[in-house]
Amino acid sequence: MELLNERQEAILRAVVELHVRFAEPVGSRTIAKLAGIPLSPATIRNEMADLEEMGYLEQPHTSAGRIPSEKGYRYYVDHILPAVEEAFSVDEGVLERLLRLPYEEAERALREAAEVLAALTDYAVVALGPDVDEAKLYHLEFIPLEGNRIVAILVTEDGRVFHRTSLLPEGVPRDVVEDFVRTAARHLRGKDLRHVPPAIYAELAEALARNAEARERAAEFLRRIFDLPSASPVHLEGTTRLLAHPEFRSVEAVREFLGLIEREELLRSLLEPPAPGIVVRIGGENEFREARRYAIVSAALVEGGTRLGTIGVIGPVRMEYGRVLALLNTLLGFFFERGREGEAGLETRAKAEGDVRHLAARESSEGESEAQRAR
Repeated sequence: MELLNERQEAILRAVVELHVRFAEPVGSRTIAKLAGIPLSPATIRNEMADLEEMGYLEQPHTSAGRIPSEKGYRYYVDHILPAVEEAFSVDEGVLERLLRLPYEEAERALREAAEVLAALTDYAVVALGPDVDEAKLYHLEFIPLEGNRIVAILVTEDGRVFHRTSLLPEGVPRDVVEDFVRTAARHLRGKDLRHVPPAIYAELAEALARNAEARERAAEFLRRIFDLPSASPVHLEGTTRLLAHPEFRSVEAVREFLGLIEREELLRSLLEPPAPGIVVRIGGENEFREARRYAIVSAALVEGGTRLGTIGVIGPVRMEYGRVLALLNTLLGFFFERGREGEAGLETRAKAEGDVRHLAARESSEGESEAQRAR
């Protein structure tokens, strides 16, 4: 992509920002009047014609002004925004809202971040937690309930809490559970939950059961306990905000977007950043045809060396890129600082271990209620 001269860059910037602001083609007189460029409308018009010839601008109708092409938006993001990023700094009120994000749970922090970004950008925002494949066990506890029921609590190193309620297999005495948990924690702590070697299942089953038949049932019980979902849920905010933009006036445009957000696997593929930092994909740069009418800006959120997940902003190609990038940069910096100070790790673990007791108490209460109803 050829570099533009200073005058051309000023005019391209004006066209982009005025088109984003008004959602209408931009003419030379509008630029002369509103952009503060000390050139006559005739000179601006000639420069716009050159920019159109180079592929940076388009003219939707012969009598209309120009709008940026996808190439023009790309040049704006890569070459113009870095020089004027101070114009899109995030104010202290926004920082204050971000600083209220909770420390105690990674997925909740992602959801809160998505809600904040949707409100501040008027675009759709998607939050994806990390795959369970990436999660390592931090804490394990089995809580006996009434009868033969038991609740297993699994806490990952990034603060997610899973609980499974099941029946102890026949032939597994309740009095071995406490010793078993210590054995299981020793074998499994720090290991990927979805890649527990079969040999460990066999050893743990032996710790639970005292004969071969019971051990087989115990191994199956353990596999059910650790059968976690392969991916965290997709959390979406701001759909109605996005659909209020002029690009979605037609029923077909609305239908296409709703079809896109219903396909979770496609969303995951679209938002997964191929590289560290913030990734901007504009229109046809998106790999999948279903996403080529949108701009998608995504980033992996990392805290204290742990990947919390991915957050992505979905908007029209006529996106306010400067503001979106400023907000995402602020969010990335916030999580980086939070992880560096160690606050998240300490509070996540304290909260997660507290959740163990809360969930166990709730399960026990529900079990007693069920028993009373049965009687």
